[in-house]
Amino acid sequence: MKKYFLYVGLFLFVTLLVTSHFLLKNEKKRDKEIIEFEQVFNQKLPDKITFKEIYNSYCSFPYEGVKLYSYSFSGESVEKFISEIKTDSWNSLPLMESLNLLIYGGSKNNTEYMYHFANEVGLPEIKNGYWKFINRNKNTDLLNYSAYNFSLAIYDSDNNILYFFRIDT
Repeated sequence: MKKYFLYVGLFLFVTLLVTSHFLLKNEKKRDKEIIEFEQVFNQKLPDKITFKEIYNSYCSFPYEGVKLYSYSFSGESVEKFISEIKTDSWNSLPLMESLNLLIYGGSKNNTEYMYHFANEVGLPEIKNGYWKFINRNKNTDLLNYSAYNFSLAIYDSDNNILYFFRIDT
């Protein structure tokens, strides 16, 4: 009977250990992605935040891929975040024309742009909010790149969701 309780206790201990390992691993990934956003955009995110990975293709080839993350927050943290981005180098929506064509597609000067990155990753079209663009290419003509390396943050003020889109090709 003692062995039975010993085995049950050992089983419960191992189960607790394995479960806590996976929970901590997921929490560290969440923290890593929040830190990445803060470093790329030089913008602190609120402490109480909900992180979600919507799309990520970086797993296949090193340093190349596309990803989209969302960060949700509410209450006082929303007002503080909006006041911070208004004083920083964020812009009010809509996106600049070339960036909008690149992300959502469309036409300009009888040329149809078929990029549609937003459709590929699941980025909704956002009407109200703010955006910030970090270009890691030397060329400034967005529509004539041979490779895309940039990050885009879009804050949806209607739903209090911040999107982080990154592409490296």
